[in-house]
Amino acid sequence: WIQVHGSLMLAGWGFLLPLGVTMALSGRRHDPLWYYLHMCLQIGGLVVGLAGWSIALSQFQVLEQWKPEGALYMHAILGMCVMCLGLVQPINAFLRPHKPDEGQKKSCLRLTWEIAHKTIGYVAIIAGIGTVALGAFMTRYPVGFLAGLGGSIISIVAAGVIM
Repeated sequence: WIQVHGSLMLAGWGFLLPLGVTMALSGRRHDPLWYYLHMCLQIGGLVVGLAGWSIALSQFQVLEQWKPEGALYMHAILGMCVMCLGLVQPINAFLRPHKPDEGQKKSCLRLTWEIAHKTIGYVAIIAGIGTVALGAFMTRYPVGFLAGLGGSIISIVAAGVIM
């Protein structure tokens, strides 16, 4: 189960979700394509991440230890925080205030929403990649998982440059 969990989290938090953020950051000149790519990648990445999280919650008992210490416990706590941040984002997106028409000023509510959405998203992505890397170090196959994460990051940067 560890390899399945790690593979799903690598795909979700190490590739799809960061790629979705990259589409939002660098693809704006391709309106509305960037938005649909961002939305589909975020939904797909979160679904894959949820599958990995459900495996962690059902198959591993790290959080039930009497002495919470060590890298494994830290990985579990970070994973819980990252998934909670990730699950807030679709709710946040659903509550998004309308974008102003061309030439109109953004409302205070829209500006606040944008800051919150981006901040939560960036924190989740950075913490997610870190959590995936920490988990990779604890597997029997750290080189393979870290190589996968490195390949994902290179692909994401390349996609950002192309967009």
